[in-house]
Amino acid sequence: MAFQDKNGDGIIDPASEVVQVNAYYPFGLNHGANVNGAGGAYKYQYNGKEFDDDLGLNWNDYGARFYDAAIGRWNSVDPSSEKQETVTGYHYVYNNPVKSTDPDGREPETGDECCGGRKEIVAGLFGSAVGFVDNILGTQLRESVGQSAYGSNGILRENFDNGVAQADQASLVGGTIMAVDGLKTAGVGVGVALTGVGAPEGAVIAIGGLAEAGIGGLMANNAKNNLLKANEKQEGNNNQGSGTGRGRNNRKPDPDAKGDHSVKDKNGNTTYKLNEKNPSRFDEVKKTDVKGKEHTNPDATKVPTPHVSTKGKSGVVPAVKGKDY
Repeated sequence: MAFQDKNGDGIIDPASEVVQVNAYYPFGLNHGANVNGAGGAYKYQYNGKEFDDDLGLNWNDYGARFYDAAIGRWNSVDPSSEKQETVTGYHYVYNNPVKSTDPDGREPETGDECCGGRKEIVAGLFGSAVGFVDNILGTQLRESVGQSAYGSNGILRENFDNGVAQADQASLVGGTIMAVDGLKTAGVGVGVALTGVGAPEGAVIAIGGLAEAGIGGLMANNAKNNLLKANEKQEGNNNQGSGTGRGRNNRKPDPDAKGDHSVKDKNGNTTYKLNEKNPSRFDEVKKTDVKGKEHTNPDATKVPTPHVSTKGKSGVVPAVKGKDY
């Protein structure tokens, strides 16, 4: 819908100020534009792209090329077609306009790519929720839930783990405050009860305060233990070195690289894929360790070194010389 507040009163009059109403099929073909003659046709339509009806072409201008919604295809090859070797260069959003978009006609964005930032936020919030449940109930759901939802590595698992850590820190502080407040409340209740006049009320207050103190103390203690476990795990990872551990992956993407590339050192190599939305401009997609002891996967299988881990896949697999390193 396109509208114009002609009289500036902040209210849109459907009879005179709605310029145009469009309805589209999923691939963008307009199946009934309702144009208000007073306002004229509004050119920016499907996906906000300019509709070009010169010479009866009826194409949408995406910038890099023109799109024909009548056939669901572009009129020229995708400039990024070398990245999509398994599909035709004329396809529109992998033939799935519900899940995917194409901002400028160069390369489609799938739901995973366009919503990646939101998924990372959700993963962090989910981790925080699981962390609070663990600290309040004394459970240990974090590892099983994290593994089930996000696997053992990747950016989403990292955000989940960060959320858990934040919940532990907040639970430690919040539980301590609850315990102190509860003890103070219990003290007030005992004082009231000792006066004799308000003994029943004082007893209720004291019991409530002790309950609050107990819950807060339990939550703080669970959070403290979880933080200690996480710290011990991190120290263990940091102490894994060449010849005794798996070998820390201190490799970082080359900031001067123009595209996908690999970084190598004595412990192995890491492959990075260009992603301009990532602050570092690159995503880690594969890591190969060539030094250190065997790795134990989440399913308890042991994989000898050298081994390789791939983004989005749980655990590691044996590395192949000449292919992975």
